[in-house]
Amino acid sequence: MACTRCFHHWQGSLEEKRGGLDAAIQHYVQFTSAVDMFALPWIRGEEAMALFKLGSLYEQRGDIDEAIAAYTRMAERWKNADAVLQPQVAEAKRRIETLLDRKAREG
Repeated sequence: MACTRCFHHWQGSLEEKRGGLDAAIQHYVQFTSAVDMFALPWIRGEEAMALFKLGSLYEQRGDIDEAIAAYTRMAERWKNADAVLQPQVAEAKRRIETLLDRKAREG
């Protein structure tokens, strides 16, 4: 049986690499919003990284609110992660602050 979530993860990555911004977003959204009680162990970590990628893709597209939401979900998901992963959490929080500042200036 194929893993539908895995498909969306891999397809999102492929679309991102080939520059298919909207398609990559669509697949990463499917990957990160799926509920899977029996998820493969690696999926939990990949969800957080996919959320970070979603934040970046939304940023590129100019969707500030969506980018903030994705970065926030990522930071929340990894708030208690191992120390080696905390720099990525800090980067997500930095991007949130930058986007909030940008939104306030433009608002």
